[in-house]
Amino acid sequence: MARKKLSFTTRYVLIFGLLLLLTHTLLSVVILYQSVSTVRSLINSNMLYVVESAAALLDGDVLEGLTEEDVDGEAFRDIEEKLLVFQSHDDIRYIYAVKQVDEDRFVFTVDPDPVDPGAFGEDVVVTDGLRKAGKGLAAVDAETMEDRWGNFYSAFAPVFDSGGKIAGIVGIDFDAAWYRAKIREHNLTVAIMTTLSVLVGGVMVFVIVHNVRKRFRTLDTELTSLSSSVDQLLGSAGGASGHPAQEDGPSSGDEIGKLSRKILFMQQNMAVYKQLQEDHMYRDPVTGITNLAYLRQFADDKVYMIRMHQGMPCIVYFDIRAMVSYNTEYGYDRGNDLLRLCGQTIQSAFPDALVGRGEGDHFIVVDRFDEGIERKVIEINETIQKDAFGRTTGVQCAVVKMEPGLKAVEAVQRARNTLKKIGDDLNVVFRVYSTEEDSEYETSRYVVQHFEEAMENGWIQVYYQPILRTRTGRISSLEALARWVDPDRGIISPGQFIPVLSRYHLLHKLDLYMVEQICREFVRWDQAGIPRIPVSVNFSAQDFDYIHVPQVLNQILDRYSVPRNGIIVEITEQDLAQATEHFREQLLEIHECGYRLWLDDFGSGYSSLNVFSQYHIDRIKFDMELVRHLDDNNGANRIIMETITEMCRQMGIHTLAEGIETEEQYRFLRESDCEMVQGFYFFRPQPVDRVISEIREAGDATKSETPEERRALSRDWIQTGKKKREEGNP
Repeated sequence: MARKKLSFTTRYVLIFGLLLLLTHTLLSVVILYQSVSTVRSLINSNMLYVVESAAALLDGDVLEGLTEEDVDGEAFRDIEEKLLVFQSHDDIRYIYAVKQVDEDRFVFTVDPDPVDPGAFGEDVVVTDGLRKAGKGLAAVDAETMEDRWGNFYSAFAPVFDSGGKIAGIVGIDFDAAWYRAKIREHNLTVAIMTTLSVLVGGVMVFVIVHNVRKRFRTLDTELTSLSSSVDQLLGSAGGASGHPAQEDGPSSGDEIGKLSRKILFMQQNMAVYKQLQEDHMYRDPVTGITNLAYLRQFADDKVYMIRMHQGMPCIVYFDIRAMVSYNTEYGYDRGNDLLRLCGQTIQSAFPDALVGRGEGDHFIVVDRFDEGIERKVIEINETIQKDAFGRTTGVQCAVVKMEPGLKAVEAVQRARNTLKKIGDDLNVVFRVYSTEEDSEYETSRYVVQHFEEAMENGWIQVYYQPILRTRTGRISSLEALARWVDPDRGIISPGQFIPVLSRYHLLHKLDLYMVEQICREFVRWDQAGIPRIPVSVNFSAQDFDYIHVPQVLNQILDRYSVPRNGIIVEITEQDLAQATEHFREQLLEIHECGYRLWLDDFGSGYSSLNVFSQYHIDRIKFDMELVRHLDDNNGANRIIMETITEMCRQMGIHTLAEGIETEEQYRFLRESDCEMVQGFYFFRPQPVDRVISEIREAGDATKSETPEERRALSRDWIQTGKKKREEGNP
């Protein structure tokens, strides 16, 4: 009877053990398949993080403006260098920039691969991920892509311009074999863990069943107790043994409890492993704080909660200044330390906010706006500068208040644009976004997009401002000034379009366009019966990096049969102070070709008397601020201008003062014997026909000098200086 009971009970124990083992096995298999999906998501997330970081480093406006002519230019090389930083990553085979030509055609823009780069304008294999990036969404291809370079999994991220539009796309190719190897490696690891778990479970079930059977054979009391324990376990699992209750006796259920705890422990470990996999998707591996994926998922939820509590949500966008230079000087390990310090400091300053790391060296905070944010930012900057290894210039920050309807991703873009307004000014740490900046960026975008069209259609016009000789009051030369008269927007001031063209390295095109227009308009003077007047043209230091200025000038003037003395080259004092050796060589060649060289904005803050010994300067133009503030500081500017005028004349250098607006200023310059003057007091800048008309209407008093008169008067002004010098030094 006892053996029959033992066999019956053992059968239930075996069934329970087998069911438990089967359940554990099935659960392990399910977790295996789920973990495969999770690891794919992790790899894809890492691919997106890399490609989005690369895209964030590129200036969308520069990328969109690239043409085939720019290949190997400064802007092109700059983008290549930034992309090559990522191509050094072991997992990446290729990285490149492309642009969308039409709905289903994309072509290479920049491919820094040193061995076999894609040519500018060469078609790119179109994938689903690339199409999504063309619509503004970063994406990873679900399937492999094959082209002449190999078989790859690819990730793509859009590059946005300052107006928020897609300027191009960064693509990164990951070797398909590497991708599959990662999956296989993970599968093997999980399979080993699952197999070990099942084996351990099986061994433990076998040991327990064996011990139970052994004890049931020897101890009837323990058999009764074990049957009762099994009944309870089966009952808790939703079943019952049907055995009547036995007398209480020594407990032998510890083995089954241990088995249950072991199985539960293994299941919990698998669950924890899966949770850790999920956490890695939202955790930045360097700083330990939440990453960009988490911010994208939950930033708008945080904004909603702040509004629910009657608060004004805002985005606080941090940028570590000169992070590339810091990494170069101290190494990437120290750079990671700086990132961790910034993350911890920002998180401590905003304990109730959503804080995460954005792309590269940026951090994003979603919080309630209050007037104390600026103070927090200043304290964060001071802490980072104090606690960081070595020397760092700290952080800068932009804040965007989020009005209803504004998404977090849109607010971040506004914050990026606001940071550009701070630029390299180390005195500014904090700036709040304003709607006026949207208008500025929109205008900037318009200028870049329509610049070529404006030159082709003559919207950019040459305005001339006469320059008068103080001794005679007659016109000696003209300064050419660019004016943009747009058919849709009216007049776009130089203060708006000149900085934009400078930022996008387009000034050389404008300056050459001005020279060509001047040469074309010289015929107007001939038709009016007025001797041609030399025209000064402002050249930027950028011009000398993109073109060989003397050679191109000669070509244009020869094409229109204009003598070299018809065009005067103006360079600002600031550009001359920062001149490279290449720049200096071209300036020397300009003078050797017969062009006169004028130094503009003399006294604007970059003054150095060394320029007179290093360069052959024909004339200096006093900065207009000296004229406007003649009587400041007990008339210091009067003394400065008188002294420099006399010094220049003794060295054979002519002088010119610009910005003359009053009779008093003009009288002072005549008395101090400054040779030339220009300003609104005499003439405002006008198109060529209007200038010719005003000269005719003014009569003989202000008519232009003939070439012979000009040479004689200039020579006389210099001779007077030499004579004074000889008289002062017998």
